Amino acid sequence: MPQLPYFQAQLTQFPWGRLERDGTFSRQFLQARFDVLDADYRKAGFWAVPERANPHDNSDDPVFIGAAQPFTRGIDNAGLRAYTHGAMMLVEEWPSDVEGWKLEDETLIPHIFFTAQFPPPPRPRPGQVKDWKSWYEWRGLSLESPAAVLMDHILTTYYLLTETLKVVDLQHSSDERQIVDVHYLGMETELNYLPLFSELALLFPNTHINLTVFSPAAHSLLAYAKQRYPRSIAAREGPVWEYTAPRATGGGSIAISLYHAPQVPRQMQLRPFTGVWQRSVMMLAPKDPDALVALNAGILSYSTWREVVSCATMANIPFACTDYAQQSTQMCADHIPEWLNQAARSFSPDENMHQELVRQRTRPVAVNPFHRPGQRPISQCRSPNLGNGFICRIVGPK
Repeated sequence: MPQLPYFQAQLTQFPWGRLERDGTFSRQFLQARFDVLDADYRKAGFWAVPERANPHDNSDDPVFIGAAQPFTRGIDNAGLRAYTHGAMMLVEEWPSDVEGWKLEDETLIPHIFFTAQFPPPPRPRPGQVKDWKSWYEWRGLSLESPAAVLMDHILTTYYLLTETLKVVDLQHSSDERQIVDVHYLGMETELNYLPLFSELALLFPNTHINLTVFSPAAHSLLAYAKQRYPRSIAAREGPVWEYTAPRATGGGSIAISLYHAPQVPRQMQLRPFTGVWQRSVMMLAPKDPDALVALNAGILSYSTWREVVSCATMANIPFACTDYAQQSTQMCADHIPEWLNQAARSFSPDENMHQELVRQRTRPVAVNPFHRPGQRPISQCRSPNLGNGFICRIVGPK
């Protein structure tokens, strides 16, 4: 509770940062103010994100067997007007940045395609972008822009890779290009604005990011697209989005792909792949990823995270997550050793996997400077509860 003034100040630094009487912030009110609110995903652009009490699918967890995937109900094209995860990718081409942001005033848009009127930002200096204020300044944006409300997942990923996990070195030699493979776990709403992850290419000079997406929502989208929309973005075999930053900004690049589970003999299958990152991903891949990130993850809320945490720990893959509340994030950090001790019983004490599972590790919990501004509209919650509000480092850097 003592941190509420900090979080409220982070919101009210923006002219649009309206505090409701109960201390919450209404995203829908903001969207209505900027005339970007629309229930039809085809008209909502990058803003096609629902505002609801439970923002997540429950269908990746066997406990919630009654929940259904977005595309398993046999709906046709006319039935896709309402919001679904990744419906923006059922067309053949992404909208331009201006079309996706839908903001009437183009000066409020963090452009990724540049012109003489909207030139690219300068090459970022190490440590220059450290919070919303410094990002806005580097981007040449007025605080009148509502960009922070959509960019929190992207800037949080930037912060996790540089500060929390330290797998991207912003001070590396410009002679050698970094290549970083990141597995992004549990992606849902972000499927409708993947082009915004181009910001990572702008922020990481002379670095290439391979971002592979894992989630039941992405897996369902991929299967549905291949069956019903074979020419769509989502059905592509390769990256669904690629971007290279201008040389003046550092020439970073990013390629984003939905994970395609490889075909394996039935006798080798551990269990059917549903989109959840699991042991078989490591077994079938040529190399381990450089990092795992999971945003607004709810690690303790879904039993499927146990395997992810155990595998990342055994393989020493840097792994960090975010959550809405400090309490749930701290509970995650405190509870993980119990999971790992249980997993260690499957190995003899002299095995390396056992030793990695029981090894003492620190799992610090910290405030995320790139949280989504504004208390979530949950009237019964008074302590800080914000999108990507808090960070837990589950497995530290190698």
